[in-house]
Amino acid sequence: MTQKKAESPRGEKSGNKKAHRSHKVLKVFLFLLLIAIAAGIGIVTAIIIQTKPVDADNLAINLSSSIYYEDKNGDKVILQNLYDSQNRVWADLKNIPLNMQNAFVAIEDERFYSHPGFDTKRTASAAFNSLIRLVDKNRSVYGGSTITQQLIKNLSGDDEQTFRRKVQEIYRAYMLEQKLTKNQILELYLNSIYLSQQCNGVAAASRTYFGKDLKDLSLAECASIAGITQYPSKYDPFINSEANKEKQEVVLGKMLDLEMITPEEYKEAMAEKLNFKHSESSNSTAYSYFVDTIIEEVLDDLVNKLGYSDESAEKALFSGGLQIKCTIDKNIQSSLDKVYQNDKSFPSSYGKDKLQSAMVIIESSTGEIKGIVGGRGKKENSRTFNRATALRQPGSTIKPIGVYAPALEYNVITAATSLEDTLTKFTLPNGQTWTPKNSGGRFSGKVTVQKAISNSLNIPAVKVLDKLGTDVSYSFLNYKLGVSSLVGRRVLKDGQIVSDKALAALSLGGLTDGISPIELGAAYIPFSNKGIYIEPHTYTEIYNSTGDLVYKKDPDIHQAMKSSTATIMTTLLEGVVKSGGTGAAANFNTVELAGKTGTTTNDCDRWFVGYTPSYVGVTWVGYDTPKALKVSGNPAIPLWKSVMSEIDNTDKPTSFSQTLSFKDIHYVTVCTKSGKLATDHCKRAGTLITVPFASGTVPTSYCTPQDHTFHKTVSSDDKAVDTVTDNADTATDGAAAENSNQGENSNNRSSDSKPLIEKILTGLQ
Repeated sequence: MTQKKAESPRGEKSGNKKAHRSHKVLKVFLFLLLIAIAAGIGIVTAIIIQTKPVDADNLAINLSSSIYYEDKNGDKVILQNLYDSQNRVWADLKNIPLNMQNAFVAIEDERFYSHPGFDTKRTASAAFNSLIRLVDKNRSVYGGSTITQQLIKNLSGDDEQTFRRKVQEIYRAYMLEQKLTKNQILELYLNSIYLSQQCNGVAAASRTYFGKDLKDLSLAECASIAGITQYPSKYDPFINSEANKEKQEVVLGKMLDLEMITPEEYKEAMAEKLNFKHSESSNSTAYSYFVDTIIEEVLDDLVNKLGYSDESAEKALFSGGLQIKCTIDKNIQSSLDKVYQNDKSFPSSYGKDKLQSAMVIIESSTGEIKGIVGGRGKKENSRTFNRATALRQPGSTIKPIGVYAPALEYNVITAATSLEDTLTKFTLPNGQTWTPKNSGGRFSGKVTVQKAISNSLNIPAVKVLDKLGTDVSYSFLNYKLGVSSLVGRRVLKDGQIVSDKALAALSLGGLTDGISPIELGAAYIPFSNKGIYIEPHTYTEIYNSTGDLVYKKDPDIHQAMKSSTATIMTTLLEGVVKSGGTGAAANFNTVELAGKTGTTTNDCDRWFVGYTPSYVGVTWVGYDTPKALKVSGNPAIPLWKSVMSEIDNTDKPTSFSQTLSFKDIHYVTVCTKSGKLATDHCKRAGTLITVPFASGTVPTSYCTPQDHTFHKTVSSDDKAVDTVTDNADTATDGAAAENSNQGENSNNRSSDSKPLIEKILTGLQ
């Protein structure tokens, strides 16, 4: 009988001990695991309890505002995007191409339409990948965030790489999916995703990289933009177009795998050449002077018309997604830029200071500003000093608007009035005397209003203003012609009182603060617009991000003067640009022109305000710190002509007969010396002139032989010499004399004119 081999008691005991030990270790591990899980659940629960879900009803993201214009075909063209730190243009999902939507879903979150806000498979894979990387530093890392999670991160701005933040992100994503549809989430995501070059959202990227609206993008271009998001600095097309192309092909391959596109669409998109270009609306360069002016005008209207605070107006403009329709004419603006960025357009400067200039062009029939330049050369910074809106002494350009127009309007003179250009001493309200001068101290004796204007004679202008009254002139400029920069009364620190209600200020342009090119141009609008003033403006409408009208520009429009006054003034100002006038060099003969030159005291400023039947153009030349211009002629004129002669007037009026009314105008031949109806005596003396009169102002008496003595009357102390130079005004000296100890009533006039002035002022107020 075979016996069993006895087992070793020692071996049995050893095996039991090992099994027992293993079991014990497993129990400890499971216990610790349970504790860890419990602790993890507790930590996660605590984090969730402290986490506030995203308020789906008040999701708000900063949006770029857009300034746009309409081209000749009525198409909307972006001039400039405005943004604070992020360039984001809103696009509704229905306006985002399906290829763009699919491209992002394919490369970022292929299970987007099926997960509850987080992707369990992708999250677990990303977590495992992160653990492996603790051992293998060379292992690549990829994120596990869904589109919903990325949206949470984009809106919160919290991208801290911590466990706590990840738990909060997943919880918020889940809760957001309970309140919003997938389409709503995708729309928010595609408008908030960062795509390099300060672009946030696919609409901004489309304009920045391809210069197109979203609707015009091809499949290849959609995939290119979608490829930027995972690593913006690497896949930015402007920085690394080759890397962007490689990523684009990955996106297209993924779309093909997911059957979002056909093999034929894939092949065509892979073969398409990508043409990247900087859009003109990119903020990579400084805002133009036109955009600067729009910004200031919109901010002013938001505050003063819509009741915004200064801070909220800035926020609305730069991050509120406003859409602003502007008045620019790109062809006119291009002509301005071409001239002003060419140093050859300007005469040589003496010394280290650079001769500067500004120009503005306004459409007379609408008041719309079509072009602005606030300085010569390339603009280096945004919202900088703009000379088109800065105040400067206007010189003789004030004569038509401050003297002759109101004098005609209130029948103080007619176009036939004979004026004395002789040495004259004026007694001012403070008792001091002032003797204005013409250029070179020369005088012309008896002159017509036409000659006084075309030759820019100073003495006749002062005499007409003295008769009209400075209060009337001041009110006419302020209330009728929109010149808001005038100073009625100001007490200086030393106690001196200054006022623009003064002869020198209103007849020769020696204003306390000055006038801007834009306001000066607007004051000339009525001359070619049947006497109607229209407030100048750079935009017409403001819409919000969803396209609703927020504000429609309502410029001040009123009858500034009788239509007959405007017609007569234009006839007189046409003489300035004709042979013998101070602005003759401005003539380019393709359209009818009128205008006025201006030169200030000590030759510090040169101006030309010229207008056609359609546009008013104002050009200023000088130094930023006023000093004498040591140049020949008036450099403002060739600048003006270079720009205005390039304007296409094909569909515009070219004759003043098309824009002015001659219904109540009567052309009558009179004597240039007496202003009365001409006779044979006047014909033999060669003193005939035919001038326009408004109804009721035609002279009724004839020039007599006794009146003919005036034909030869010139002060023995004066030189009867005709001049055609724009006389350097002596406004400053006169203004200083008048302002010294200025009384409350600075109106210098004869006592018998008081009833007329009181009547006029009542009407103006």
